[in-house]
Amino acid sequence: EIARSIFSLDNVEMASHTFSHPYRWQKLENNEGLPEEAHYNLNIPGYTFSLEREIFGSIEYINKRLSPSPQKRVKVFLWSGDCMPSSNALRLAYRAGVYNMNGRYTWINKREPFYSYISPMGLDRDGYFQVYAPVQNENIYTNLWSDYYGYVRVIETFQLTEKPRRLKPIAIYYHMYSGQKIASLKALREVYEYALSQPVNPMFASEYAQRVLEFRNMAIAEDVRDGSIVVRSEGNLKTLRVDENRIYPHVFESKGVVGFNYINQSLYISLDNSGDYKILLGDKEPSFYLVSSNGQIVESSKKTNGMSIKIKAHVPLEYEIYASEGCSIHMSPKPDIMERRGSILRVRYKEERLGEVEASCK
Repeated sequence: EIARSIFSLDNVEMASHTFSHPYRWQKLENNEGLPEEAHYNLNIPGYTFSLEREIFGSIEYINKRLSPSPQKRVKVFLWSGDCMPSSNALRLAYRAGVYNMNGRYTWINKREPFYSYISPMGLDRDGYFQVYAPVQNENIYTNLWSDYYGYVRVIETFQLTEKPRRLKPIAIYYHMYSGQKIASLKALREVYEYALSQPVNPMFASEYAQRVLEFRNMAIAEDVRDGSIVVRSEGNLKTLRVDENRIYPHVFESKGVVGFNYINQSLYISLDNSGDYKILLGDKEPSFYLVSSNGQIVESSKKTNGMSIKIKAHVPLEYEIYASEGCSIHMSPKPDIMERRGSILRVRYKEERLGEVEASCK
């Protein structure tokens, strides 16, 4: 009942973390009948290690016994232990129709500010891709659960993977036992407070994993006829970074472009969900564009000197737009809070998670 009540929350996505929590995946797979003292997984009476039971069985159990409704299904399989599954184990996760994630060692910090402590997005194993966890969990930051306040250092990781160049998302990753100690709870509170003080765009683990896989399959080219950037993707990756801070995208003339922002002296171009983009760059600032938002572009359309953008967020919607004096702006529904700073208009809602902004510029 406790698990079912947690899974019923809108901000919780269902995932499996195996059946017996294997600590050494490939050793268990390659050495059936290991002695009990090997401790390569939890000692469950009568159970013999099986990849099918760990992956298919655990997912089926959650879907049938713990899911609050038939519409809510397991979307992610989180590797346990050493997080080093074989290609065969990855193949089964693919067959189960879920994203797989976990592993590697991103925990760059101020004591060890080395890029070698930042892992890649994942690893290809014989054609099956394992998505790595964006950032390590509290077990590493607490020195294997001995320095209970240690997880607060993940804030250093967030800072060092944001500047001078954005390399990783903010990812808060911890076990339930972090609630055992006052010090670990204090660390968690500080980590959450820091994360919420940043301009974040919240998403579920499956959405992150999906974007990692899409990044590997997207195509980027230059059209030599006009120098434009041509991008093809599935339409879920909605930001393109260009390491230049003295140019602007032609928002109205480009295809699939809805806005941009400058972060760490790089140009971040905001894209719609079409997956078909043609980006023209120049030296003139557009009269209207989306600067930032905490949601995803779900629909957009353009007309001569006009644009409509629909944004959907997992939390109460916030966004910023740039609108010159010659632009007429209509927002639906009516925002609860609006703040203007020069030509930048910040829009916030207290409850609404879906909003649309239309602009018509002279």
